[in-house]
Amino acid sequence: MSEGKGKERMKRVLRPDQELVPEDDARSTFFAKGRDFASVYTNHRYTEREREVLESHDSFDYLPSHSTTYKRWLIRQPARLDWDRWLTMGLIGVTIGCVGILLHQFLLLLSATKWETAERLMHEHGLMTAWLWVVGYSVIFAAFSSASVAFVYPPSGGSGIPEVIGFLNGTVMRHVLNLPAFCVKFVSCICAVGSGLPVGPEGPMIHMGSIVGTGISQFRSKTLRFTLPFFARFRNSEDRRNFTTAGAAAGVAAAFGAPVGGLLFAMEEVSSFWTMKLGWMIFFCCMLATFTADIVNSSFDAFHFKASFGLFQPEKFIVLKVGDSISVNVLMFLPAACLGVIGGLLGAVFTISNLKIARLRRRLLSRIRKPIVSKFLRFVEPPIIMVIWSTITVFLPSAFPCRAMVCPSPNTTSSASRGGFSGDLNISSSSSSFPVAESVVYVHIDESRSMKERVESCPEDGVEYKVDSHVQHYWCQKPTISNGVQMNDDGQYNEVASLLNVNGHRALQLLYSRRTHFQFNYACLVSVLPVYFVLACWTAGSAVASGIVVPMLFIGGLYGRMIGRLLVDIHGGIPKDPFWHWIDPGAMALIGSASFFGGVSRLTVSLTVIMVAAAVAV
Repeated sequence: MSEGKGKERMKRVLRPDQELVPEDDARSTFFAKGRDFASVYTNHRYTEREREVLESHDSFDYLPSHSTTYKRWLIRQPARLDWDRWLTMGLIGVTIGCVGILLHQFLLLLSATKWETAERLMHEHGLMTAWLWVVGYSVIFAAFSSASVAFVYPPSGGSGIPEVIGFLNGTVMRHVLNLPAFCVKFVSCICAVGSGLPVGPEGPMIHMGSIVGTGISQFRSKTLRFTLPFFARFRNSEDRRNFTTAGAAAGVAAAFGAPVGGLLFAMEEVSSFWTMKLGWMIFFCCMLATFTADIVNSSFDAFHFKASFGLFQPEKFIVLKVGDSISVNVLMFLPAACLGVIGGLLGAVFTISNLKIARLRRRLLSRIRKPIVSKFLRFVEPPIIMVIWSTITVFLPSAFPCRAMVCPSPNTTSSASRGGFSGDLNISSSSSSFPVAESVVYVHIDESRSMKERVESCPEDGVEYKVDSHVQHYWCQKPTISNGVQMNDDGQYNEVASLLNVNGHRALQLLYSRRTHFQFNYACLVSVLPVYFVLACWTAGSAVASGIVVPMLFIGGLYGRMIGRLLVDIHGGIPKDPFWHWIDPGAMALIGSASFFGGVSRLTVSLTVIMVAAAVAV
């Protein structure tokens, strides 16, 4: 009788759409002290409900048998070269690389369609028409992303990394590493990131990589009901765990272009079982995943063929590119240490705030008895966030004036003649409704410079600084371009639009750009940081398939850029002495990103390698 009740109870707690609501989460208020504030030395007392869920999970038997019969059987086995393991690792790497290609191209396509159309509507029909387009476009994709998770397959929500870690450490995670989870994860991630929500695709790439590693290594599918007669000896818990680990590592490698970082991430964060031989196999898998993704992405941009197959352009593949090298000064460790402290504090605030929001969300949902109503509330949350975020991205840039994309002449008496732009320096234009400063003569040094060089440089007393050509014009006046060459010097850009009206990777490239000391002012960075921080913290945990890697890097890059700009102002302008060339806001932004990433994730070794591999050509 008790056995029957136990099976019935397990069926009740194992539904894919069921979510555990701890009793203290259901009873406590938002500001109540709970497990998120408890000491690490305090043992948690499980409630009866939590024990039911724990009892419903099984564990894998990863350790080999130590019986005498098994040891004798091993001795009688012929020596294997394990070519089939290496072949399977290669198949996993190539497949994950293809998944990364599709994901990357779809995200570029959705982002380009959204903002290019918005900019055209802004110039032709005004700000309100552009706002209606951005909100409508973004909400449609955000709603589709949340509907696929809330109504179709709830286990595919979030990043999926905690579930992968649980599986690799011996817990049977049902409904997580199967084909439906992969399909819904892929679609939901594209729609969530492509809509413009403050999220990133890196976390889902790790989850999808784990699913690919699990599925390919077994050569069978319970969903499609087929079994292939290949490599049947891999159908055991230990081999499935190893290939799943390789898939997770390859997902990191394909997302960041960092095969060594993927290997170290798997070893440091997700896996508890490791051997030297497995490490080499996983590194081989990561190399193939990175190579496959990069070689195809070199030829396409939003599915448009660029006729450059096999050309690995640094600005295209090194997402966190800093540029040329920088001489490190021992004094640089002082602001780096300050950024580390800021990253740890803000990381703790982000983590606690996210736990509080998740607790509040669970508390509200626990009061709803009808499952369909609970799903509907989960469904509408991301579109509501998207409406707020779209409104901010369209209207917040209008509070900031247009700024010149060219250098002021040396005979100018403004602060720009000392080596940079000030917040009130603008070019007057009949087509712009923004306030402009008094008439200033602007001179461009090299009018014949090709736009393919991606930057426009301005030397000042032998020191070169620049404005990145990827900055957004918003409704400011664009420079005249003919055959890819800028013909005049009347171009303007908007600081806030350059950070918000682009995809996450492009915004990071602008934050990390070198020798762009005065590209962003304090007001721009201070205005964007709290808004993005709050909305990113709110979005993490909602009913979409997404990660928080890009938001973590972006938040860290914002306050890192502020510290770098502060150092420039303390120094009195752009440093001319090579001893002070390390004072660069772009370099400080990169360090800030690493500090906040580490403050939230607690990663150390793998984070360092990922940042280095993604920032410079290794």
